[in-house]
Amino acid sequence: MTKTSSAASRAPLPFLGLACAVGVSTMYYNQPLLLEMGHTYRATAGHTGFVAVATQVGYALGLLLFVPLGDVLERRSLMMKMYGAVTLALVFVALAPSLAWLIVGSVLIGLFASVTHVALPIAPDLADDSERGRAIGIVMTGLLLGILLARTFAGWVSHIHGWQMVFLVAAAMNAAFVPLLWKVMPKLPPKQKLRYSEAMRSLWTLFRTQPLLRESSVLAALVFASFSCFWTTLAFLLFSHYGLGAGVAGTFGLVGAAGALVAPIAGRLADRHGSRWVITVGMSVIASSYARSRNRSMKTSVSASRPISAIIPTQTAIETL
Repeated sequence: MTKTSSAASRAPLPFLGLACAVGVSTMYYNQPLLLEMGHTYRATAGHTGFVAVATQVGYALGLLLFVPLGDVLERRSLMMKMYGAVTLALVFVALAPSLAWLIVGSVLIGLFASVTHVALPIAPDLADDSERGRAIGIVMTGLLLGILLARTFAGWVSHIHGWQMVFLVAAAMNAAFVPLLWKVMPKLPPKQKLRYSEAMRSLWTLFRTQPLLRESSVLAALVFASFSCFWTTLAFLLFSHYGLGAGVAGTFGLVGAAGALVAPIAGRLADRHGSRWVITVGMSVIASSYARSRNRSMKTSVSASRPISAIIPTQTAIETL
């Protein structure tokens, strides 16, 4: 048995996928809960929306500052510390005495939830060369399920027990991964000796010398901005127009299953027509979904069920791309 295979046997890929699911889900719990948070702190929709924005800002900072540590430090220990930190951040949010402190806690959640992207690159290291694609697919499935189910979980737990309970339960799940990582994962030292400053400088070198990377970054930023706009406003829209709460808002996350199902098809189309063709089609679908949702919501009455169905194409299109 090779060293890689031995590592894989001690650190099953489904466990790594579950770790990614738990980590990434922490960023999306707040999106269907914004209305309830606003009621708790007597805040307007505009002010409460900063909670979702703060989480994503923290996540971006985590990607920039913490993920390069995976090339510098032993990764199992790094992941344990980050899961411990996100646990504390989740408890802090659940107990936040004001909206301002809630926003601060949301930044911290996003910052440490970037542990997902420390865990994700481990997948190919735990498989033989011939099975690396399968390994990445297993872990990515966990990540997608975390994004998909986080809102549904948050919406219905909040509906029954209140939004604070969502974050306390999430804190318990993340805390459980600290000892689990120690028991299940092998030690994962960095592949080469590298100082943190060198790792950070390499980011600029990659960005400067790789035009395709720059283009992909811009496209990803635009798609994710569209995604965030949809989810940050959905809970308020469902309540103000249809009288529906967090449970229903969270259930919209299940629509994202269409995105997970279409992903393999998109991969085959990329092999046939090229990735640029698939991206162009995907972004066109997103744009048309927003336009279609807007037109249908203007033409149909508030009391009918049809306006809600008009929202679904937008969610599906964003999740797919």
